Amino acid sequence: MQVCLLCAAGSWAYPTYDCSNKAADVVFVLDSSNSIWPLDFKKQTSFVRDVVGKFNVGPGPQQTRVGVVIFGHDVWRQFNLNEKMDAAELTAAVEGIRHGNGRLTNTGGAINFVLDHMLTPEAGRRTNVNTVMVVITDGRSQKWLQTQEAAKRAHAANLTVFAIGVGRNLDLVELSHIASDPDDEFLYMVDDFTALSSITNKLALKACEGTFDKLLNLIKNEKRQQTFYTV
Repeated sequence: MQVCLLCAAGSWAYPTYDCSNKAADVVFVLDSSNSIWPLDFKKQTSFVRDVVGKFNVGPGPQQTRVGVVIFGHDVWRQFNLNEKMDAAELTAAVEGIRHGNGRLTNTGGAINFVLDHMLTPEAGRRTNVNTVMVVITDGRSQKWLQTQEAAKRAHAANLTVFAIGVGRNLDLVELSHIASDPDDEFLYMVDDFTALSSITNKLALKACEGTFDKLLNLIKNEKRQQTFYTV
Protein backbone atom coordinates (compact mmCIF):
# COMPACT_ATOMS: atom_id res chain seq x y z
CA MET A 1 0.00 0.00 0.00
CA GLN A 2 1.37 3.38 -1.00
CA VAL A 3 0.08 6.98 -0.56
CA CYS A 4 0.47 10.88 -1.46
CA LEU A 5 -1.93 13.94 -1.90
CA LEU A 6 -1.30 17.01 -4.07
CA CYS A 7 -3.21 20.06 -2.90
CA ALA A 8 -2.96 23.80 -2.49
CA ALA A 9 -3.21 25.56 0.81
CA GLY A 10 -6.71 26.58 1.72
CA SER A 11 -9.76 25.53 3.65
CA TRP A 12 -11.52 22.33 2.65
CA ALA A 13 -13.87 20.33 4.83
CA TYR A 14 -13.47 16.58 5.07
CA PRO A 15 -16.42 14.47 6.18
CA THR A 16 -16.67 13.25 9.73
CA TYR A 17 -14.47 10.24 10.36
CA ASP A 18 -13.40 7.94 13.16
CA CYS A 19 -9.86 6.64 13.63
CA SER A 20 -10.63 4.85 16.89
CA ASN A 21 -10.35 1.30 15.52
CA LYS A 22 -7.93 1.83 12.64
CA ALA A 23 -4.50 0.88 13.88
CA ALA A 24 -1.33 2.05 12.12
CA ASP A 25 2.37 2.51 12.80
CA VAL A 26 3.18 6.09 11.78
CA VAL A 27 6.65 7.66 11.60
CA PHE A 28 7.03 11.39 10.95
CA VAL A 29 10.22 12.52 9.20
CA LEU A 30 10.62 16.26 9.86
CA ASP A 31 12.93 18.68 8.08
CA SER A 32 15.15 20.46 10.59
CA SER A 33 17.58 22.13 8.20
CA ASN A 34 18.72 25.68 8.82
CA SER A 35 16.47 27.03 6.06
CA ILE A 36 13.59 26.63 8.53
CA TRP A 37 13.24 29.33 11.16
CA PRO A 38 12.62 28.10 14.73
CA LEU A 39 9.11 29.58 14.69
CA ASP A 40 8.28 27.67 11.51
CA PHE A 41 9.77 24.49 12.93
CA LYS A 42 7.43 24.91 15.89
CA LYS A 43 4.50 25.16 13.45
CA GLN A 44 5.69 21.88 11.93
CA THR A 45 5.68 20.08 15.28
CA SER A 46 2.32 21.63 16.17
CA PHE A 47 0.96 20.16 12.94
CA VAL A 48 2.25 16.73 13.93
CA ARG A 49 0.70 17.14 17.37
CA ASP A 50 -2.68 17.96 15.84
CA VAL A 51 -2.54 15.05 13.38
CA VAL A 52 -1.66 12.45 16.01
CA GLY A 53 -4.42 13.91 18.17
CA LYS A 54 -6.85 12.37 15.67
CA PHE A 55 -5.48 8.87 16.32
CA ASN A 56 -6.34 6.41 19.05
CA VAL A 57 -2.80 6.14 20.43
CA GLY A 58 -1.86 3.24 22.65
CA PRO A 59 -0.24 -0.20 22.94
CA GLY A 60 -3.36 -2.19 21.99
CA PRO A 61 -3.74 -4.14 18.72
CA GLN A 62 -6.38 -1.69 17.42
CA GLN A 63 -4.43 1.40 18.48
CA THR A 64 -1.89 3.56 16.68
CA ARG A 65 1.80 4.00 17.46
CA VAL A 66 3.85 7.05 16.48
CA GLY A 67 7.57 7.66 16.02
CA VAL A 68 9.44 10.83 15.02
CA VAL A 69 12.84 11.69 13.52
CA ILE A 70 14.19 15.07 12.46
CA PHE A 71 16.88 15.58 9.86
CA GLY A 72 19.30 18.09 8.39
CA HIS A 73 22.88 17.10 7.55
CA ASP A 74 22.34 14.25 10.00
CA VAL A 75 19.35 12.36 11.39
CA TRP A 76 18.20 12.67 14.99
CA ARG A 77 15.79 10.10 16.34
CA GLN A 78 13.28 11.64 18.77
CA PHE A 79 11.40 8.50 19.82
CA ASN A 80 10.49 5.06 18.50
CA LEU A 81 7.06 3.59 17.84
CA ASN A 82 7.10 1.69 21.14
CA GLU A 83 8.22 4.58 23.36
CA LYS A 84 5.30 7.05 23.54
CA MET A 85 2.18 4.91 23.62
CA ASP A 86 0.15 7.15 25.90
CA ALA A 87 -1.67 10.02 24.16
CA ALA A 88 -0.71 12.67 26.71
CA GLU A 89 2.90 11.52 26.82
CA LEU A 90 3.06 11.52 23.02
CA THR A 91 1.65 15.05 22.82
CA ALA A 92 4.21 16.31 25.33
CA ALA A 93 7.04 14.57 23.47
CA VAL A 94 6.06 16.10 20.12
CA GLU A 95 5.73 19.56 21.64
CA GLY A 96 9.17 19.13 23.21
CA ILE A 97 11.01 18.48 19.92
CA ARG A 98 13.63 21.13 19.25
CA HIS A 99 15.16 22.37 16.01
CA GLY A 100 18.28 20.42 15.01
CA ASN A 101 19.91 23.28 13.05
CA GLY A 102 20.92 20.96 10.25
CA ARG A 103 23.29 22.40 7.67
CA LEU A 104 21.90 20.37 4.73
CA THR A 105 18.69 18.61 3.67
CA ASN A 106 19.59 14.93 3.88
CA THR A 107 16.14 13.57 3.01
CA GLY A 108 17.38 10.25 1.65
CA GLY A 109 19.49 9.62 4.72
CA ALA A 110 16.47 10.24 6.93
CA ILE A 111 14.29 7.79 4.98
CA ASN A 112 17.02 5.14 5.12
CA PHE A 113 17.46 5.72 8.86
CA VAL A 114 13.76 5.12 9.46
CA LEU A 115 13.80 1.94 7.37
CA ASP A 116 16.91 0.56 9.05
CA HIS A 117 16.44 1.63 12.66
CA MET A 118 12.82 2.57 13.36
CA LEU A 119 10.66 0.27 11.28
CA THR A 120 11.90 -2.82 13.05
CA PRO A 121 10.24 -5.17 15.56
CA GLU A 122 12.69 -3.98 18.22
CA ALA A 123 11.57 -0.37 17.70
CA GLY A 124 7.89 -1.30 17.81
CA ARG A 125 6.85 -1.95 14.21
CA ARG A 126 4.03 -4.47 13.84
CA THR A 127 3.41 -6.78 10.90
CA ASN A 128 -0.39 -6.75 10.94
CA VAL A 129 -1.11 -3.03 10.61
CA ASN A 130 -0.52 -0.37 7.97
CA THR A 131 2.90 1.28 8.19
CA VAL A 132 2.92 4.97 7.32
CA MET A 133 5.82 7.36 6.75
CA VAL A 134 5.14 11.11 6.60
CA VAL A 135 8.00 13.16 5.13
CA ILE A 136 7.82 16.96 5.54
CA THR A 137 10.40 19.23 3.90
CA ASP A 138 10.78 22.82 2.74
CA GLY A 139 13.58 22.16 0.25
CA ARG A 140 15.25 19.79 -2.16
CA SER A 141 17.81 17.28 -0.95
CA GLN A 142 21.50 17.71 -1.75
CA LYS A 143 21.85 14.01 -2.63
CA TRP A 144 19.16 13.51 -5.25
CA LEU A 145 20.11 9.97 -6.27
CA GLN A 146 20.35 8.80 -2.67
CA THR A 147 16.87 10.18 -2.03
CA GLN A 148 15.47 8.34 -5.06
CA GLU A 149 17.02 5.06 -3.95
CA ALA A 150 15.73 5.54 -0.41
CA ALA A 151 12.22 6.21 -1.76
CA LYS A 152 12.38 3.01 -3.82
CA ARG A 153 13.32 1.09 -0.68
CA ALA A 154 10.36 2.56 1.19
CA HIS A 155 7.92 1.59 -1.55
CA ALA A 156 9.43 -1.90 -1.84
CA ALA A 157 8.85 -2.29 1.91
CA ASN A 158 5.10 -1.81 1.32
CA LEU A 159 4.85 1.47 3.19
CA THR A 160 2.23 4.16 2.81
CA VAL A 161 4.37 7.24 2.15
CA PHE A 162 3.08 10.79 2.37
CA ALA A 163 5.27 13.62 1.06
CA ILE A 164 4.49 17.15 2.21
CA GLY A 165 6.28 20.03 0.53
CA VAL A 166 6.26 23.45 2.18
CA GLY A 167 7.04 26.68 0.31
CA ARG A 168 8.47 27.24 -3.16
CA ASN A 169 12.07 25.97 -2.97
CA LEU A 170 11.03 22.40 -3.75
CA ASP A 171 11.75 19.69 -6.27
CA LEU A 172 8.31 18.42 -7.26
CA VAL A 173 9.79 15.46 -9.13
CA GLU A 174 11.72 14.42 -6.03
CA LEU A 175 8.64 14.71 -3.84
CA SER A 176 6.62 12.72 -6.34
CA HIS A 177 9.18 9.91 -6.17
CA ILE A 178 9.09 9.95 -2.37
CA ALA A 179 5.31 9.84 -2.17
CA SER A 180 3.29 6.74 -2.82
CA ASP A 181 1.14 6.53 -5.92
CA PRO A 182 -1.03 8.19 -7.02
CA ASP A 183 0.24 11.70 -6.35
CA ASP A 184 -3.27 13.16 -6.16
CA GLU A 185 -3.79 11.15 -2.98
CA PHE A 186 -0.43 11.18 -1.25
CA LEU A 187 1.50 14.32 -2.21
CA TYR A 188 0.65 17.54 -0.37
CA MET A 189 1.90 21.01 -1.27
CA VAL A 190 1.31 24.04 0.96
CA ASP A 191 2.51 27.63 0.68
CA ASP A 192 4.09 27.91 4.13
CA PHE A 193 4.24 26.28 7.55
CA THR A 194 1.17 28.16 8.75
CA ALA A 195 -0.83 26.48 5.98
CA LEU A 196 0.01 23.00 7.31
CA SER A 197 -2.97 23.31 9.63
CA SER A 198 -5.27 23.31 6.57
CA ILE A 199 -4.40 19.66 5.79
CA THR A 200 -4.53 18.21 9.32
CA ASN A 201 -7.83 16.38 8.83
CA LYS A 202 -6.96 15.24 5.31
CA LEU A 203 -3.72 13.62 6.39
CA ALA A 204 -5.26 11.97 9.45
CA LEU A 205 -8.11 10.57 7.38
CA LYS A 206 -5.86 9.18 4.64
CA ALA A 207 -3.59 7.54 7.22
CA CYS A 208 -6.66 5.90 8.78
CA GLU A 209 -8.02 4.78 5.41
CA GLY A 210 -4.72 3.20 4.52
CA THR A 211 -5.15 0.51 7.16
CA PHE A 212 -8.30 -0.80 5.48
CA ASP A 213 -6.97 -0.27 1.97
CA LYS A 214 -4.00 -2.47 2.79
CA LEU A 215 -6.25 -5.17 4.22
CA LEU A 216 -8.42 -5.14 1.10
CA ASN A 217 -5.36 -5.41 -1.13
CA LEU A 218 -4.09 -8.38 0.84
CA ILE A 219 -7.46 -10.10 0.49
CA LYS A 220 -7.52 -9.40 -3.26
CA ASN A 221 -4.00 -10.77 -3.68
CA GLU A 222 -4.89 -13.92 -1.76
CA LYS A 223 -7.94 -14.44 -3.98
CA ARG A 224 -5.80 -14.05 -7.10
CA GLN A 225 -3.34 -16.65 -5.83
CA GLN A 226 -6.16 -19.06 -5.13
CA THR A 227 -7.70 -18.73 -8.61
CA PHE A 228 -6.89 -21.51 -11.06
CA TYR A 229 -7.58 -21.43 -14.78
CA THR A 230 -8.08 -24.48 -16.96
CA VAL A 231 -7.91 -24.75 -20.74
